[in-house]
Amino acid sequence: MVLVDYYSNFIEVNKLASTKSSAVITCCKQQFSRYGIPDELITDNGPQFTSAEFRQFTKDYGIKHTTSSPLYPQSNGRAEKAVQTAKNLIKKAKVDKADPHLALLDYRNTPRDGLPSPAQLFLGRRTQTQLPTSAKLLEPHTFTGIPQQLHKHQMKQKYYYDQSSKPLPQLSPGDKVHVREEKTWKPVVVSSNADAPRSYIVTKPNGHTYRRNRRDLSKSYRHDQPDNTANSGQPLNSNNDNQGQIQTASSPTTTRYGRTIKLPSYLEHFVALTKQSTNASHL
Repeated sequence: MVLVDYYSNFIEVNKLASTKSSAVITCCKQQFSRYGIPDELITDNGPQFTSAEFRQFTKDYGIKHTTSSPLYPQSNGRAEKAVQTAKNLIKKAKVDKADPHLALLDYRNTPRDGLPSPAQLFLGRRTQTQLPTSAKLLEPHTFTGIPQQLHKHQMKQKYYYDQSSKPLPQLSPGDKVHVREEKTWKPVVVSSNADAPRSYIVTKPNGHTYRRNRRDLSKSYRHDQPDNTANSGQPLNSNNDNQGQIQTASSPTTTRYGRTIKLPSYLEHFVALTKQSTNASHL
């Protein structure tokens, strides 16, 4: 199990013999006894985190427990990144036949993105490694302006992310939408907003309720709509001598989402010649 501090990016890696709630709770208690109880704990929706036993644990310790959106790990991206980092460290140490604990120690002492190292931000000091260093560098140090630097870095990431994305319209209770389930879309009704941002509680026709992220909900998709990716299928009128040409569907080609499909400009001349040759063959 991997735990990461959101402020410092300090990572703790723990090997568990079981994934049951009792084993996870014991691991959390050990970490909290070393570093203190956090204000908020963000986890995925695994059964060990959604059990009554774990809910009681967070209640007893006064921790706000937040779960990420089901089937949308990006909503807890910091934890997912920490898991990937831990896996890469362990994998590289195994290939190099090195000690993975020393690899984790070096990672914690490595500065990142122009900021002090995770150990400096989390513990207020560097920690001793195998590299020679002076005793003065290991003394505690108070850093200032870190929250402002973190906010600036986050805003920079947000700016680049927003260049290729846009916010989806909000949904309201009672809205009839479709939810993505693997490769199909199923009709559901929005029951209420979930506690997490951009997350909703939806109800299936059989009365079953569950939670989904806004990204997996669509108001525009309808499974009963015909697929308009081709022409409307109306018969061509080739017997009209007055017109002397084939009548085609006047409506533009659209996708099943209602977006108009436009051919590239370099194909317009080819399409025009094709229509002319087809008309000539019927005259």
